[in-house]
Amino acid sequence: MRWPSWTGPRVLRVHRSHWVARGFVTGGQRDGGRATLHLADGSTVPVSRWFLPQVRAAGLLSDAPPAAPRSVGRAQG
Repeated sequence: MRWPSWTGPRVLRVHRSHWVARGFVTGGQRDGGRATLHLADGSTVPVSRWFLPQVRAAGLLSDAPPAAPRSVGRAQG
């Protein structure tokens, strides 16, 4: 497959229907098995499992797994 001429180190494909400019990404998160990137305009973009390694390698998403849910405590009864 031939990539468009405007692709390069500043643009990254993160999903089959989403490309992002690296400088426009303000953060990322994992929620369960889903990863998303937060953009400067306040929108979020999904990251597919296929492109997740490239997104991590670009430093746009932490390698840390999502936090485990906290236990609220045992109900007394």
